[in-house]
Amino acid sequence: MLKAQINDYIELGKKISSTEVVFQITDETPEGDERKKLTEDEKNGLRADLNEVIVLCETLGLPVSVDLLSKRKNDLPQTQREYNLLMEALTSELESKLFLFVPSRRSEYYGRAFSLELPHLAFA
Repeated sequence: MLKAQINDYIELGKKISSTEVVFQITDETPEGDERKKLTEDEKNGLRADLNEVIVLCETLGLPVSVDLLSKRKNDLPQTQREYNLLMEALTSELESKLFLFVPSRRSEYYGRAFSLELPHLAFA
């Protein structure tokens, strides 16, 4: 059983949303406009964000997502559609997990690993 704090899931959602904004902007830019392609700064930011998502996926026990995203670090998605496909795979893997919420007041019954102040999720 893998134990994770809810903060990890919240952080994963934030990172996915913030990264998606880059593609929303480039996809809405008219064809032929130089802003249609990702700049080097945007590529570097996207690569850094993907690295953070990979670390969170490792923490949350999502090996398929880690593998897919790791392969795209050097071959970054170019469109929102490509990016969304990766995120749909991540979401599908998350949906295959069974989650159990353990409130802090009940954590003492589940061992010392749950004895932190924040609520926890456990999944198998």
